[in-house]
Amino acid sequence: MLNKYFALFFAFILLFLPSRIFAGETEIQMTQWIRYTHAYQKDTAKTTLTKSEFSLERGYLRLNYKYNDNWRIYFTSDIYTSTKFPEVAGLKIKDAYLRIANFLLPNLDLNIGLQKTYFSRIHDWEYLTVEKAYTDKNKIVASADYGVSLTGILPKTFGQYQFGLYNGEGYNKVPVNTTPSVLGDLRLVPFSGLVIGGSILYEKENRTRFKYSPKPPADTLSENSFGLAPFARLTFGDIRLEGEYILYRFDRLHHDTTGGTLVEKKKQYELGGFYLMPVLSIRPLKLELLGRFDLFQQKEDGKKNEKKSSWLAIAGVNYYPLGKDVVFQFNWQRERYVDKKVPGTDIFYFQVKGTWKKLFSE
Repeated sequence: MLNKYFALFFAFILLFLPSRIFAGETEIQMTQWIRYTHAYQKDTAKTTLTKSEFSLERGYLRLNYKYNDNWRIYFTSDIYTSTKFPEVAGLKIKDAYLRIANFLLPNLDLNIGLQKTYFSRIHDWEYLTVEKAYTDKNKIVASADYGVSLTGILPKTFGQYQFGLYNGEGYNKVPVNTTPSVLGDLRLVPFSGLVIGGSILYEKENRTRFKYSPKPPADTLSENSFGLAPFARLTFGDIRLEGEYILYRFDRLHHDTTGGTLVEKKKQYELGGFYLMPVLSIRPLKLELLGRFDLFQQKEDGKKNEKKSSWLAIAGVNYYPLGKDVVFQFNWQRERYVDKKVPGTDIFYFQVKGTWKKLFSE
């Protein structure tokens, strides 16, 4: 806990230091998501109000420093409220990395440190809905991880590409793996208004998807993780439609010592599905109308786990009174499971997102 308070103290010290002590250029940015949540849980017997509260879901404090046009360093801390802590608040590092631009080739960047995970829509998710990106919500991959990546732009702005090696645990877990996660992402723009591409990942072993202990019978790990996520987005005037198919497979290895005999068991898991999201912009009114539909399923040895498989529907309105820096979001979402005994949820979200930034230079 002391480390968290020290990080917060250090961040605010940097915030108020005079810019003249820096030789380059410093950017300070704050983004906060203030949210009201009104949630119901519905089972076969009754509907119960489970939440009616205001909260600070995210408070990103960004400190970015530019040494010169090719060398930059980025740091983001997330300050938020949460019932998980006795203090009813938490602090975590969201990203901290060095970027070297034009590394070996023009428009090729080298990124080293805690950074975005370049898989699926997760790395460029714009939070048009209050709900997280599909792969983040369903915990297929973490939104950020420790590693090194190369990101670049194709000639004539025909698209962009990313390739990275990551720990594989995500940004909020202690590293325990010995094999890195390999990720790649490619987006192509054949013509204006159309973006197509996809992501791929592979990891030989990962001990963090399940609770891990080096002593049987609790030593579970996943092996040969493979992910695939083709993506497409079409924009025609004020209408935009995007969608993605997600597939994530891995084998779970478990050593069972029940009865005094060591038995190795292996089960194949398959997670994924798809999402679709249409968006209509009404520019004179500074509004966006949107919908979203997710289908998620989990299979174990080819059999669907009905307690984990679900669908999600979202309808929302976004209002931008001062441009993209301030947005009022109204979302209604419903989630239901294949197994009718698992309670579904109906949630109404009202969220205000505000951003400001200041640039200091000599």
